[in-house]
Amino acid sequence: MKAWADPEPELPPLRTPEGQRARLDVILRGLRGMQAEHHPTAIEPLRSRELVNDFLEDVHGHAGAVAGWRFAIGLRDRVSLVGVLVAGRAVAPATDPDSVLEVTRLALLDNAPPNSASRLLGAACRAAKAMGYRVVQSWLLEGEEGTAYRAAGFRPAGETPGGRRSRPGKPRRDDPRNADLPKTRWERVL
Repeated sequence: MKAWADPEPELPPLRTPEGQRARLDVILRGLRGMQAEHHPTAIEPLRSRELVNDFLEDVHGHAGAVAGWRFAIGLRDRVSLVGVLVAGRAVAPATDPDSVLEVTRLALLDNAPPNSASRLLGAACRAAKAMGYRVVQSWLLEGEEGTAYRAAGFRPAGETPGGRRSRPGKPRRDDPRNADLPKTRWERVL
């Protein structure tokens, strides 16, 4: 079982060591839900590419693992990891990689505290400023509200009609789950 994943719903008999561990996992899962309401969370740097990509593959709604990043941060309650933010080089080739940092993934478990996304975005902006970046940007798909981005000081800064990035003679990897959807670019000037 992954370090952050919820336990499987079917439990082995209580008399076995596996059954006892499974019951403990159920109790911890219940505590995790209570901690979202009663206990603080902490932001921490994430260094394990495997942990980050496993979390993204299982939790992120329309994009999965990342190939690389400048940094990744997580939001952890007392029991488990409840959110991940990955920041990296801007995807658009014309964007200045020395001054613009792009939030390429932001994923949260359903039981994450209500302000988790804006806390991760704020922490990413502070880290980016300390690293010398001037702008942090991210892209949201059509239909995504951007409430957490507004709360973290981001503003809509542009739109794209969607479409594939690959061109004849210059193939690029597109995510087939969202490549054709319109997107809005959000940015925060640091």
